[in-house]
Parts: sequence; C-alpha cells; structure tokens
Amino acid sequence: MPGTTAPHPPAADVGLLLLAVALFPLAAVLACGDKDGASDSGDGGGTDGGATDGGSTDGGGTDGGATDGGATDGGGTDGGATDGGGTGTGAYGDFTLVTQAQLAELCEVTAEVWGTVHVTGALLTDLEGLSCLVAVHGQLWIDGEALAEVDLPALEAVDGDLVVESAPLLGTVSLPALRTIGGDLSLVDLPALVSLDDALPALEQVAGDLDLGSLSALASMAALPSLAEVGGDLTIIGPASATELSLPGLTTVGGTLALQDLPLMTDLGGLSLLRTVGGLDLNGLAITTLDLPALETVGGTLRVSNCEALTDLDGLSALGSYGGLELIGNDNLASIDGLVGAATTLQTLELEALPALSSYDALAGLTHVDGPLSLTALPGLTSLDPFSALESVGGPLRVDTCRALLDLSPLTRLTSTGGLSLVDVDLPLDLSGLEALAVLDGDLELSRNDRLVDLSALHGLTWVAGDVSISNNDALTAAEADALVAAVGIDAIGGGVRIEE
Repeated sequence: MPGTTAPHPPAADVGLLLLAVALFPLAAVLACGDKDGASDSGDGGGTDGGATDGGSTDGGGTDGGATDGGATDGGGTDGGATDGGGTGTGAYGDFTLVTQAQLAELCEVTAEVWGTVHVTGALLTDLEGLSCLVAVHGQLWIDGEALAEVDLPALEAVDGDLVVESAPLLGTVSLPALRTIGGDLSLVDLPALVSLDDALPALEQVAGDLDLGSLSALASMAALPSLAEVGGDLTIIGPASATELSLPGLTTVGGTLALQDLPLMTDLGGLSLLRTVGGLDLNGLAITTLDLPALETVGGTLRVSNCEALTDLDGLSALGSYGGLELIGNDNLASIDGLVGAATTLQTLELEALPALSSYDALAGLTHVDGPLSLTALPGLTSLDPFSALESVGGPLRVDTCRALLDLSPLTRLTSTGGLSLVDVDLPLDLSGLEALAVLDGDLELSRNDRLVDLSALHGLTWVAGDVSISNNDALTAAEADALVAAVGIDAIGGGVRIEE
C-alpha cells in the first residue's frame, strides 16, 4: 500500500518470517496489519472467521470480517488501521526471486516490502510479475543473464539502494513512477542498454551515490529530467559513444560530480542549473570550455584532465569558491582567466602538462595551500609572480620540468612547506627568493638543474623532516652541497643525506 509506514515485526516473528522466506509460499511471510493478530483485537475481537492478520476492535470484523490490515470501528480497509493496533500491509524479510511465479506470488498479496528484494537468475527475461510493486523499504537488486527488460510501472520509492547490474541482454529500463531513492542508484555493466531516455522521468532525489558505468552501447545520457539533487557522488564513466548529457533540473551534488571517458561529449549544456558540487572531476571529454554558468561552489577539488580540446575556463563566470584546483594534460588550454573567484587558500594545486598555458595571473593572491603544490611540465611558465603572496604549503612544493622559468625570486614570503623538489629547472643560477624558508616537513630534492651553482638561499633552513637529495646538477659542486648540509645541521635533518655530482 503506497504511503504506509509499517514498523518491523517483533524479533520472535522475524525468525519465523525469515524461515518462511526460505521455504515459501510468500504468503507465509506477509505481515497484514498487527503481527500479533487476534491477541490485540480487544472488545469483541475477531473470532470464528473474524478479523485476521491485524484483527478488529470494538466488535469489528466477525464471520469473515476485515482482512489485509483489519478494519477498526468499522473503519479502514486494505491496511488503513486506526484505533485497533493495525500497522499496514506488507511483506517483511529478504526475498530472492528467480522465477515469474515467485514474482507474481509476491504481487498477489502485497505492493510493499520491508527488507531486501533480489531479482536474479537465468530464468527471468522481464519483471512483469512485479508490476504491482510500489515501494521497497530496503534494497532492490536486479541482475540476470537473460533479463531483457526492467519495467516496474508502479514503483515510487526505494528506501535503500537500487542496483541494476550484470545483465548483458538488458535493453530497456522503465521506472516511470520512481521519485526518490534513499540510498545509491547504480546502473552498471549493462552492455546492451542503448538508451536511458524516459527511463527515470520522475526521479527527483538520490540520497546516496549515483553511478552509471560500463554502458558501452549508450548514445544518450538524457535520462533524468526531474533529478534535482544527489546526496553523494555522481559518477558517469563512458560510454565512448555518448554525445549528450542532459540533467536539466540538477542543482546540487553533495559529493563529487565525475564525468570520465566521454570523448564525443562536446559541451556541458545539460548541466545549466548546477549550482553546488562537493567536487568536480572531468576527464577525457571533448569540451572546449567549461560551460557551467550557474556553478557557484566547488567544495572540494576542481579537476579537469585530458580534455584535449579545452581552450579556456570562461564558462565558470559564477564560480565564487573552489577548494582545490588540478589541471592536467589539457594540451590546448591557453587561459585560466575564467577562474574569476580568486582563492586565497586551496586544499591542493596541481598544474601539469599544459603546453599552451602562458598566463597564471588568475592564481594571484594565493597565500596558503593546505596540501601539495605541483607545477610540472609547464613550458610557458616563465615567472612565479602570481605566487608572490604565497606563505605556506602544507604538502610538498614541486617544480618539475619548467625549463623556461627564470628564477624563484617572487617566493619571498614562503616560510614553510611539506617538502621541496626542484627538478629539471634549467635557467636559475641560484635559489634567491627562498631565504625566508625555515621548515621543510618532508624531503629536499634538487636534481637535474643544469645551471644551478648557489644554494646559499636555503641556509636559513632550521628543519628538514625527510631526506636531503642533491644530485645530477651539472654546474653545482659537492662543496656547495656540503655547505648547505652544514648550514642546516645534520641533527636538523630527519632522514638521510645523498649528494652526487
């Protein structure tokens, strides 16, 4: 019965019900009305064929009176228990259904289940026998090697997880009445599914994660026109053939919104109302810009990787805050000026393999990075002026393969990092700009810096928690490296020391 919330039966009854689940028939585990039956009937309770499975009160059902939840005072029918201890109609326990007969038997006597329903096996090609199912107050798992269609026209709510997976022949999913999912929604490993159009037209909320993956035949992701909120992560991995993503009502993702391996997806117009995400991870898309005009907040990391056609971030005009920034392997990204909401503190900052990027001014004003800061393979990075306000880095600071970088002089305010790595930075002769650096809560690595000759800027270090490694710097003498170790003091180095010319 839709809308009825019935409590679980007493512990003693649960044991009997679970035994009955294993033995069938399903009618043996139905809880119709109060589980204590006639014992709660009161004042002329049902006898001689009177009220059953919930009983009546005040002289209610007699000689075939109320059933399926018991009437009270001549009142409700079909589970509408009032003033008589009735608690509604439903099946309690965990059900594994492998034949159409079992599906139909469940539907003959109830539309709601309090427990887990697992539909599985090689005998089912569709779920026609479950067409009555309105609500599952628990988990609903569906799989099967012969299953070709999932059509549950009456299903309105699943309180736990809804999982449809490992069904190689499944071509159609239709859940037209489903409005809410209290746990996760997972549609994965369904290689024959060619469309999700109109599959979940009424779905408004997924309280947990939403996962769409291994749907290799799918061409469109226009499946969730009413979805407004996902409480956890929203993950869509592939399919490679998908060209469209339409979530026109989506405003909030509590976890990370991850779109990965979608090489034909050229825009994000289907996310036009998205305002808040816990994180954003875009990998392997064909987008040219981040067209997310309503996006205001990324609570965690904004990560864009391997989007080779991406040229700018201008579609982020409403973005006021983001927790971290990772831009990796975007070969044609020429501008990050779209990051108009300049951050003073980031959780992490990683810029790697961005050959077309020459301006980093959008990062000006950054004072603290709580985690790592990595600048790697950035041929257009000539100056660290945008980082002149930087005071601390909680994780390692790594500058690697930035061969056009002239010097480190803008880093005069930097006092502590979780480590320092300068690798393959060809041009600087010295480390001027690092004189204020006092504490490294990690390793010190200086390697393959061809012109480096002077390390005196690091003589103010009072503590290096990890190893000191100075190697393969062609112009640097062993005496200069030894002088740095002496200035810091061997007792102020927590790890080992390795010096190689």
